[in-house]
Formats: sequence, C-alpha cells, structure tokens
Amino acid sequence: MKSTSAYYIILLVTSLFTFSCRDDDRIRIPQVEEGVNMRIIVDTDKSDFSSDDLSNSAIEFDAYSINQNLSTVQFIGDYIDASAEDTITGKLVLSLSQADFTNGKARGVITATQVATAFGLPNGIADMGEDDELILYPTVTLTDGRVFNIDNSAPSIGGGTNSSFTVIFGAVVK
Repeated sequence: MKSTSAYYIILLVTSLFTFSCRDDDRIRIPQVEEGVNMRIIVDTDKSDFSSDDLSNSAIEFDAYSINQNLSTVQFIGDYIDASAEDTITGKLVLSLSQADFTNGKARGVITATQVATAFGLPNGIADMGEDDELILYPTVTLTDGRVFNIDNSAPSIGGGTNSSFTVIFGAVVK
C-alpha cells in the first residue's frame, strides 16, 4: 500500500510540474505574411503604338490583383530607340494605387505622349519611330513597405501555367 501511495504521489507531483509550468508565451507561431499577386493582361487590340498616329496612340492593359494592401503599383520602363541604337532605362511611366482597383481589376492606359515625357525625348512623340520598344517592369509596394518586382518575383509559383506576377511586358512602335 505504501508503495502504491508513493507511486501516486510521485505521479501527482510529476503531473503538476509538467502541466503547471508551461509558459504559453514561449509557444511562438510565426505570423504568415501575405505576398503579392499582380497579373497583367495586355489588350490585344491596343498592344502596340501606331506610328501613323502617335498623338492618339496608346497601349492598354488590365492589372489584376486580389491584394487589399497595395500602396503603389509602378510601371518602370526602358525605352529602346531602334534608329539610334540607344536605350533609356529606369523611368516611371505609370503609377496606380489601391484606389484604382475595383473588384481586383485596374485599367492601365499609357499614351505615346506619356512615354515621350517619361523618357525625356527632346522632340516628344516626333522622336518615336518604327521598331522603337517600350519594356515595362511592374513594381508593387505593399502598405507594410515590402516591394515586389522582377528582382525578387517569379512569373509562376510552383510551375503553374498561369502567372501570379507579371514581371515584364512591352510594346513596339509599328
């Protein structure tokens, strides 16, 4: 009987130490941060600039995102002048914010005049010629300050067929 009582006392004391000394603050489950998705679908009817009418020419696209924490979506571009074999890089061409998105979609319109202004073409659209290229790199900044762009994003997560982040797209003067 004494050995059974001693066994129960040891079991009780062990149980008390095991369950009463647990520090709930030590259990740390990391907060999972949401990434970003930004899919660009270029309007096939307005995917290039028309050299015949540059003053009324524009490219148009839809930007899709389920994010509700977009600070800015910037379209940084490079302009390649085919005739001069010259490239101007890293200019802001268009910027969108969360307010521009309705039901996860925003319409982007970039005119030839905007391109000429953004890249500082001295004679404006008159300096744009056939086969010149505009290459755009979306850069998304979230409200918490994280930035996603071609340097740290892949077009497809897990090798899927649909891209979750468009890292590059462009247009040509035709």
